[in-house]
Amino acid sequence: MFQHNQIELLILIVCGYTISPMWACSITTKTKTTELISNAYAIVRARVIGYENPPTEPNRRYLGIPESVVKFEIEEQIKGVEILPNILWINGYLSNNDDYNDHPPPYRHVRPNGRTGSCIANTYKQGAEYLLFLNDRYSPYWDALTPVNEQLHLPLSEDRWLRWTHEEFLRTMVGGFKKNLPTGVSSEYDRHTYRPPLNVAMPNVVGT
Repeated sequence: MFQHNQIELLILIVCGYTISPMWACSITTKTKTTELISNAYAIVRARVIGYENPPTEPNRRYLGIPESVVKFEIEEQIKGVEILPNILWINGYLSNNDDYNDHPPPYRHVRPNGRTGSCIANTYKQGAEYLLFLNDRYSPYWDALTPVNEQLHLPLSEDRWLRWTHEEFLRTMVGGFKKNLPTGVSSEYDRHTYRPPLNVAMPNVVGT
């Protein structure tokens, strides 16, 4: 169950065909984009490698969180209380199609794949890179209808969603954290450094 936006599991039968499971949203609170930075346990940029566990029914796609598992390689860790391993596994489907968010960044809503009734985007294009906001189980499926697993544009230097996330993280998280650090440690945090030194634990939420 999502921590912020509630999800209800529905079984629907349409025109004699079973569409199951299908997830429909019942939103109690809408998370602000800026809150994703502080609410996420970790934020990473990761590239899709392929299936770790392919779907048992290749010709059938389920809305919601599928049993199939997609394998990612982490290219960059922007936030985290610990350094994550290079490989990440997320439930989802592979897709041959791009699914870029069609709204201007910073995004307020999930990409198109997550607006089909499931509340989450569960497809990933092989070889593409995604900006993943993860919970403490390293899953992006914790906040419905929010941009927690958006596909990134290439070249990455021109992706405004990635740039905004970097800058917002540095402004709100690192900026507040540096105030309480010794000068020598504080100087290690600049706009090109997103991981704290190994001997410094980055708090999950930094107060101002």
